[in-house]
Amino acid sequence: MRCLLLFFAAACAAFAQLDTNVITVTASRQMNVPPDQAYIAVTFPAGDTQTLNLLSQSFPITNLTNTPGPGADQQQWAFTFVVAVQDLTKTISSLHAMASENKSISYYVQGTTTSAQASAAQQCPYPTLINDAREQAAKLATAAGMTLGQIVSMAQTNTATQSPGGVRSGGFVAFLTTIPNPYVATVSSIITSPIAASCSLTVQFALTQ
Repeated sequence: MRCLLLFFAAACAAFAQLDTNVITVTASRQMNVPPDQAYIAVTFPAGDTQTLNLLSQSFPITNLTNTPGPGADQQQWAFTFVVAVQDLTKTISSLHAMASENKSISYYVQGTTTSAQASAAQQCPYPTLINDAREQAAKLATAAGMTLGQIVSMAQTNTATQSPGGVRSGGFVAFLTTIPNPYVATVSSIITSPIAASCSLTVQFALTQ
């Protein structure tokens, strides 16, 4: 998909009246960056230091918080951590084994994200963007009765937004809860949303008569 924003970099309507004639074209291409990390949330009864010690032996607990529990007057401890998508099945299996022994542990996958490393690894297709810009600029130059010249300057603009659509990925996630008792385990496939990265290149060309 590409979006082309075209505008003349001159306030004067007649090119022949300019000392330096230029035309500026912005070409854009969109790329989907697959998520490579998942957020996992774990909860257990507040004050249960034995369970806390058990979990801390296998998982990083750096953001322990106090949250409302399942009952009106109950409180829970909760923490989240990030795991690579390729390690998600193994991590879920470890949590499932712990929760099978300790029914007070609940966990679920909060969502997915794209790491800075994965985003940086996506290279913008600069030759394609330049060709897109040159093609559109040539059409405008011809329409104005002028000839497209060399590139004068270039500027890059990149953005990243979460795609509204979900993509079903491999692996499964178990969600454990203490309500009702005994605990119930349900299994569902993971839905991930890719990051839509847009690469834009603004190219300024010289124009000649």
